[in-house]
Amino acid sequence: MGRSRWFAPFVVLLVLLVGFGIGSGVYVWRLRQAPDSTAIANPTLTRASALYSEPRADSSPVDQLTAGTPLQLIGRTQNSDWLYGSPSDRPALAGWLPIDAVRDAGNLTGLARVDSSAGGIRSTQAGGEPSRPGPRPDLALKSVGSRQDRLSVLVANAGGADFAGTIVVSVNGGPQTRIDVGKPLRPGEALDAVLNTEYVQRRAKIVVLVTSPDVTESGLENNRLEVVVGPDQPINLAIEAATVDPATGRLNVDLRNRGPIPLV
Repeated sequence: MGRSRWFAPFVVLLVLLVGFGIGSGVYVWRLRQAPDSTAIANPTLTRASALYSEPRADSSPVDQLTAGTPLQLIGRTQNSDWLYGSPSDRPALAGWLPIDAVRDAGNLTGLARVDSSAGGIRSTQAGGEPSRPGPRPDLALKSVGSRQDRLSVLVANAGGADFAGTIVVSVNGGPQTRIDVGKPLRPGEALDAVLNTEYVQRRAKIVVLVTSPDVTESGLENNRLEVVVGPDQPINLAIEAATVDPATGRLNVDLRNRGPIPLV
């Protein structure tokens, strides 16, 4: 009988403590696992759509994507009616998609606003409060792709300070190409640049590096991408003329390259 006087309350107290501990554990786990409200949550294509080279329906398609394709979103236009991104399994293939073709795009204010112009470079302020992980700027190579069979890159400032310096890009350790626009790249802004001298003639794996010779960044781990890139436009050879040499009987053919880049 003596044991029953304290044993029952002890069991009740133990159950309460265990229950509270389990509840607290679940609560803490949920706090730690809860997704950021600004994160992009599993964006996919609602329908089949072309991946466009520019945020216009009349621009040349980079590729054709099927409905349900998982996406990695990188940027958006000023009014967010076009999204810049790539298929999750092919990060080197980047282009524009209309907003109505994307499901579960999430909160778009965390995406850099990109003003993309063919053959040119633009930069615009990202919407919302930019992320400020530190007092230094931080170049981030977001994507590498092909536009009109020339290499294109999207470079963002992921740091907490203006990037006021030279930005250069190199491919496979080759010559550096300057892409900055001569004005500060603010936190959250992005540069969309086409490297007019870097031709994409065949599908190949390349290493692209973005650096600055005169600015110290907060980190360099996001300055390099090793990706597979292929041409977005087919080789276009046309037969201009074909004649037979009467003396030798040989067939002489004149070919013209009607593609966007020289064949080297």
